[in-house]
This record gives sequence, structure tokens and C-alpha cells, in this order.
Amino acid sequence: MIEMLRDFFSALTRLRVYVGVDPARVSGPAIILFPVLRGVLFCGLVGFVVVKKDSSSHDPDMIGRLRSSVEAICKRGFSSGSGGRIEPGSYLSPDDLDALSRDVARLKQDSAS
Repeated sequence: MIEMLRDFFSALTRLRVYVGVDPARVSGPAIILFPVLRGVLFCGLVGFVVVKKDSSSHDPDMIGRLRSSVEAICKRGFSSGSGGRIEPGSYLSPDDLDALSRDVARLKQDSAS
């Protein structure tokens, strides 16, 4: 337990803290208090704090994976399933749907980068 707390506070010391800046102009890891985006009024917790991850965790192949997942799903869509050309269990390519869901969730985790 003490080691977990030590690791947590050690991670906090590596974060830079900004007040009233646009999250897109800050490189991570950082904590931004009262983030400012032109034309956006934040509400709730997001209006007070944004946590930005380290930008080195960017995945350069994400777009390629998204494209291949969507193509595979489209190939196994309604038109191919209704003619009996594919097995019911592979309709919409469940593995590719899972991969697409995971990649989209990853993209949504740090929308400011």
C-alpha cells in the first residue's frame, strides 16, 4: 500500500501544471486547471481540470487499423449476410467490431492531443 502511494506521488511530480490554457497547446503529461477553448463552455469536472497524457504514447498505425476494421465489417454486412454467403456467426465480423470499438475508445481517452 505504501509503495502504491509512493508511486502515485512520484507520478504526480512528473506532471506539469497549467492554469487557463488550451489543452491542444500543451504537451503531456500535464494537468490543466480551468482549460480554455475558444467557443466552448465546459461544464462539470471538465470545466475545472483536464489531464493530458504523454504525447509519446501516440499510435501512428491507428488510422490504418481503423480503416481495415471498417472495411472488414462492411464486407460482412447485410448484403453478404442476407444471401447466405457468410455464416451467421461471422456477420459484421465480430472480431473486427471489437477491434474497432477498442481503437475508438483509445482515441476518445485523450481527445486534446
